[in-house]
Amino acid sequence: MIGLLTGSWPLGMPPPGPFYRDFARQAEARGYDLLFSGDHLFMHGPNADALALLACFAGATERVTLGTGVLLPALREPVVLAKQLATIDHVSGGRLIVGAGVGGEIEQEWRAMEVPRAERGARTDEALALMQAFWSGAPLDFQGRFRTVTGVTGSPIPSRALPVWIGGRSDAALRRAARFDGWCAYAASPRRVRESVERIAEWRDLDGFRVSYVVFTCVADRAEDARATTAHVLGKRYQQDFERFLDAFCAVGTADDVAARIAAYHEAGVHDILLVPQVPWQELPEQVDRIADALSL
Repeated sequence: MIGLLTGSWPLGMPPPGPFYRDFARQAEARGYDLLFSGDHLFMHGPNADALALLACFAGATERVTLGTGVLLPALREPVVLAKQLATIDHVSGGRLIVGAGVGGEIEQEWRAMEVPRAERGARTDEALALMQAFWSGAPLDFQGRFRTVTGVTGSPIPSRALPVWIGGRSDAALRRAARFDGWCAYAASPRRVRESVERIAEWRDLDGFRVSYVVFTCVADRAEDARATTAHVLGKRYQQDFERFLDAFCAVGTADDVAARIAAYHEAGVHDILLVPQVPWQELPEQVDRIADALSL
């Protein structure tokens, strides 16, 4: 499946109004299968709340699958988070995928939430276990290291077990992904993706397991223009020179360049592509159409 992911806006955020609603409707009309939101409380540049965006997308669409790419449960209160996710799944008619990871690269958001970064793995594991218990419909009797929850029953109850895709590249992330329904890769070459999938296969049967890849992209008539735009936006987003990473794990260039790069990830074992257009917000509608044309959606 092919989808779009939106997150922070290092060159400036869209103005108040219908931008996100129109974006979601355009994505669905152009044939994208997935519509995901990234999750950071703070980033190098402004960004909207991931769950609020998904609620907006749910109200603006009817078919497209929604998801988080990826959510940071360790930064959120897990009972409230479980209810928010279940509600988004409920109002969307059962269209939600929960992508989750440990994060850690943006130090200031952990400091702001007074969560030690060294605990993010343990907190993520506990939050996922608690959320799945919440979604089960059974009375909660959860005894954890960070949270104890008893005497209540979660609602709404999802109509099916919410799929959980784990993000990350470390060995710990791959082992965590093997315990759930999918892996959400990023910042990796097709070769590294293939090798990581082989690692996951050592720990579980891959039947029904989904492999997705978050790919920074930009389509232009001239490859050099796409590369320059992508390097500029990503450089602002991550506060570093990104030119040297464009060939390593991005999909930028002409329509043919982008299509060939996406095909390479599919050949490496990726089922679901989540494209993150690296353009100012004013150019996003055009990019949505250009990418759709490039991939024959």
